[in-house]
Amino acid sequence: MTPLLATVLIDPQSTLMFGCALAVLSGKLIRANPSGALKKIALISAVWSAWYGVCVAWYFFARPDWMFAYVIDTQQVPLVPAFVVFCAVMVAYGVLGALATGVLMQAGRTRLAIGMVVGAVLSWAFVFAITLDRYTHVGTYAQYLKGEAPALELDASMKLAMNVSTVGIVVSVLVSIYVQFFRKPRTA
Repeated sequence: MTPLLATVLIDPQSTLMFGCALAVLSGKLIRANPSGALKKIALISAVWSAWYGVCVAWYFFARPDWMFAYVIDTQQVPLVPAFVVFCAVMVAYGVLGALATGVLMQAGRTRLAIGMVVGAVLSWAFVFAITLDRYTHVGTYAQYLKGEAPALELDASMKLAMNVSTVGIVVSVLVSIYVQFFRKPRTA
């Protein structure tokens, strides 16, 4: 099983993709009510990005060297403050992607907005491609550097966590789509 949507190097690009894509899909709403639609898209992107952080929290604390893609030895990293910063970065990427793309949609620059989505996808794909080997091995920093980190398929707790977090992420995407496009606004 190849893991998806993992590690501190790729998660911000995932939230950027979400924010950009939500804004492009919301183009008609943005043009009809620019201020209200942009605020709603930013809020949905912020909430979704924060939830995404919750969905990957187990990896961050249980498999921190994997989460950091073996770039640094996490034994010296204060994980709680690092996680707060990580989540803040993910929320910023999601919100800024949504707002930048939303402003392009508002200005009728649909092709440029779609270019933002494509750029976010390419950024995600690039980081994923250059770190793929790191995603498929789960161990400590020292194990990975020695070539002794076990294959991901051998770690039952990682496989379970991936299934749980993937469900959490997919369900939250569906809820976000519902809230953005199908939920009726509350009347006072």
